[in-house]
Amino acid sequence: MARTIKVDNALLKRFSYTKKKRKNREAKSNKINCAWSNEAFELWYLLHFQYRNTGMQRNEYKKAIEDAINEQSKSKKKCFKYHKNAVDMYDILQRFGNQEQAIVRAKKLIQNYKGCQFAEYNPATTVYELVEELIGKSMKLKEEIMKNFEK
Repeated sequence: MARTIKVDNALLKRFSYTKKKRKNREAKSNKINCAWSNEAFELWYLLHFQYRNTGMQRNEYKKAIEDAINEQSKSKKKCFKYHKNAVDMYDILQRFGNQEQAIVRAKKLIQNYKGCQFAEYNPATTVYELVEELIGKSMKLKEEIMKNFEK
C-alpha cells in the first residue's frame, strides 16, 4: 500500500521501484514533476547533516538521523529518537540541520547518475527541487514564470 504525504500541490508516495517508474511516466505525461528519494525519504533528512553517497537500507536511516541530531544538539539530558511522520521534524531540521547544505548535497548526488533510471539511483533524491520551489530559489520555476509573463 502506498503512503501519501501532501504538501500543497506536491504528492509524495512510497512505491516499489517498478511502480515508481510507472508513476513517474504517468506524472510526466501529465506535466507533473515528482519528488522522490531512494532508498527512503529520510535520505533528505540525513543530507541536512552529512553527505552520503553509499546506499543504505531503510531501517538504517533512523539510527543515522538520531546520531546526527544527537551530535548536533550536544544535550546530555535529552536523547533524540526519530519517529516517522513526526510533526516537529521540520523544526528539528531547521534547528540542528542545514537546509542549504542538504540542497547542495542532494544536487551532488544526482550528478552521479545519468539517464532516466531514477528508480535504480541509490542514494538519490529530488526533494530539493520541491524545497527550492517552496522557498523561492527554483531557477526552473523563475524561468517558467518569466516565460509565461512575457507572453
